[in-house]
Amino acid sequence: MDRIAIVVGIVAQMAAWWQISTHGKKVWEILPYVLGAMGIAALLLMPAAQRTTPVGKALLVGAASGIVLFLATRIFVAIAAHWGPFARHVEEAYQEAADEPVRTALILSLLVSPPKLAYKQALA
Repeated sequence: MDRIAIVVGIVAQMAAWWQISTHGKKVWEILPYVLGAMGIAALLLMPAAQRTTPVGKALLVGAASGIVLFLATRIFVAIAAHWGPFARHVEEAYQEAADEPVRTALILSLLVSPPKLAYKQALA
């Protein structure tokens, strides 16, 4: 079950970033929902014996920290967007991502993700 959840999470993130890079969606429109759903799924799928914090408390702390980080990022971007080099680099990064063929990005993601997951499991 854990591996299925991990694969679904990877595919969900890839699909979200694909929507952002190829369909002009904004990060703020998609990614918070994908990452939030992944966090909730992780809490619900974790065996009760492994939990050190109650699910309700973890959801509350996760939501509060997510809102704070979201607002802090929005404030930073609102200020930094007026600075030419920042705006130019962001535009270049998105353009570079949009130019990458979806097939190549998918293959690279699948090559990077399993070793990353194996490393995380080895640390657990």
